[in-house]
Amino acid sequence: QIAAAEEYIASADALSPNNSEVYVVKALINVAKIASEPMVYGATLSGPIVALYEKAIALNPANPRAHSGLIEFKLGSARYFGQDLKPYGEQLQKTIPLYDAFKPESSLHPNWGKENTMELIKSCGITPVATEGVTIEVIMPNVVKKGGEVLFGLYGSAEDFAARKPLATQKAVPENGRASVSFTDVKPGTYAVMVMHDMNANRQMDFSANGMPVEEYGASNNSLQMPPPPSFEDAKFVVENKSVVLEIKF
Repeated sequence: QIAAAEEYIASADALSPNNSEVYVVKALINVAKIASEPMVYGATLSGPIVALYEKAIALNPANPRAHSGLIEFKLGSARYFGQDLKPYGEQLQKTIPLYDAFKPESSLHPNWGKENTMELIKSCGITPVATEGVTIEVIMPNVVKKGGEVLFGLYGSAEDFAARKPLATQKAVPENGRASVSFTDVKPGTYAVMVMHDMNANRQMDFSANGMPVEEYGASNNSLQMPPPPSFEDAKFVVENKSVVLEIKF
C-alpha cells in the first residue's frame, strides 16, 4: 500500500508541482514507513518528514494540515520518549482557527484533519477550545438556467423556516452552471438552508396561475418536494465545531 501511495503521489506531484497538499501526503507516506518499520526508517526519514511539512507550510501558510501534521509528528516522538505532551496540545489548538477559516477550492479538494486534531489535543490532556464560529459553505453545482442570481437563506428554527425569515442571506451570480456562498461565524446549533434561482431579481419566489413555483429552488439534505415545499425537519443539519460543506441541487 505504501509503494502504491508513492506512485500516486509522484503522479500528483508531476501534475501539480509545488502543491502544499501534495507535500503533506508525501510526509504522511514517510510517517507510514516509519510506523511499518521503525528500526529501518526511524533515523533516516525523521529529518525529511520535518522538511516536507515545512515545505508544505512555506507553499501555503494557511494550510491547516501542514501545520497540524508537523506538530503531530513531533508529538509522536515526544510520546515515545515520555515527554510532556501539553505543549504540543497547545500548539495543535492554534491550528483550529486555520481549519475553520480554510476554504477548499472545490468539493474534491482536501478538507480533512480537524476532527483528528481535536482528538490529538484531548490526548495531550487539554480540552479543545471551540472557535467563535464555523463556516457553512453552500455549493449549487447544477444551475442550468442562465441569468438572474441565486439566493441563499440560512434558518435556525422551524418557525423561521416556515415563515421564510432567515438568520442570514447570501447571493451569487451563477458562473459555468455553478454558484456558491459561505455563511461565516456560525455558532453550534441546528440549521437549514433554502436556495432559489431568482431569474427576475425580485427577491421572491414566483408562482404560476395554478400555484406551482416557476423558479428553481432547493434545500439542504436535498429534501426537495414538489409540492409541498420541504419542512425544517427534512432540511435540518447540525453544526458542531467544524466547518460544513453542503451541496444542494435544484
